[in-house]
Amino acid sequence: MNNKIKIIGISVVIAIAIIILNNCSTHKIPENHAPNIEWVKGYGNSNGGHVHYGMQTNDGGYIGVGTSTIGEDEKYVGLIIKIDSLGNKEWLTNVGNGVESDYGFVNQILETSDGNFIVGGALSKNGEQDRALFFLDSEGNLTAQQTFPGEGYDAIEGIDFTEDGGIVATGFVNGAEPGGFIIYGGKCFIMKTDANGNLEWDKTLDPVFHGMRVLQTPDGGYAVCSNIQRGNTQDLDFCLLKTDNNGDLTWYNSYGGEALENCFDFDLAHDNGFILGGHTRTYTKVVGGWDAWLVKTDSDGNLQWHSSFGEPMGGDPLWIYDEAYGVRSTPDGGYVLACGTGVEPENAEDDNNPNNFWSSYVIKTNASGELQWEHIYKKDDMHNAAEYVNICKDGGYIVFLDADGFMENGANAFGFLKLAAE
Repeated sequence: MNNKIKIIGISVVIAIAIIILNNCSTHKIPENHAPNIEWVKGYGNSNGGHVHYGMQTNDGGYIGVGTSTIGEDEKYVGLIIKIDSLGNKEWLTNVGNGVESDYGFVNQILETSDGNFIVGGALSKNGEQDRALFFLDSEGNLTAQQTFPGEGYDAIEGIDFTEDGGIVATGFVNGAEPGGFIIYGGKCFIMKTDANGNLEWDKTLDPVFHGMRVLQTPDGGYAVCSNIQRGNTQDLDFCLLKTDNNGDLTWYNSYGGEALENCFDFDLAHDNGFILGGHTRTYTKVVGGWDAWLVKTDSDGNLQWHSSFGEPMGGDPLWIYDEAYGVRSTPDGGYVLACGTGVEPENAEDDNNPNNFWSSYVIKTNASGELQWEHIYKKDDMHNAAEYVNICKDGGYIVFLDADGFMENGANAFGFLKLAAE
């Protein structure tokens, strides 16, 4: 970006302008190109809930995990909700709600081949917040849990199965304050357990302060997506880290510009590269904006392209935030990104602005990051931001919402939005 290029000829100028537009702006496509809604449902504890992750299950249903509170003292618990293929609730489970625990968090879930579940998060006892794996049967009953003590506040943020049937996890240790989703100032770790959660190795990845997600890679090693501080500033860049099969760091690369970027999720691409998703304050329509951002790399972490998206319903790009928390590779070689779009309450100047209430914003691109369609789910005077998206067996999508309008007491809920196949 600091290189000075002398450009000669109008054709070169036009070509560069086209590249910038393709990579760094929102491309409008009529919404009727997007898939239809099949159904929308919402569930939660009496105090509501906030979903972080979800997926389709082996039986054709769906499961979401996140955070809620219980009781008059509003004790934080990990909330897990299972629904059937038509969106009917099957069961709801809290973890971290035992009398011996202070609180609990959950961030990601895996399903075993026999229909049981493994959930990564954190559990606090006697003021000590430790990394935790929770094991549930197919009915949501807690069958076992493993904690991994450390110094400070610790949590698992991402988990994946390993090729030997074990579990690999990432997150943070030595956090300065309680919390289970995003913590600044800790240390990133990667650890490996067997199938029952017995620790095999545990290592820190020093360049970054936390890990958001982890994947086993085709070469038998692991990849972690994260954020990295730029020098001594508070600005962050996306960061991708690669380790060998023992968790030892082999390389890492960062991606970003002059302002703040936040990476929250990633996936393997069809060419064995990586697709990273989050949001950017650099590659936006106006200085100070906040748009969804896709970053594509090859298998060695070299940047191939990036694309930003935002303001699908119009409005002032300075005040509308487009925040992306989930990205998946799609069977056609493209990518799907889950976002919320809206104006933060402290920035709302016009009470009649429809963007004051957050909407679900799902973006579908081709393999080059070019917009194919965008889907908006909005309810008047209610918040319904998309927090995660996953691919369904029928070729459609399941979108997980931080949703209003489903709880009788007005609390927010885990929203489940089913989109049909294209």
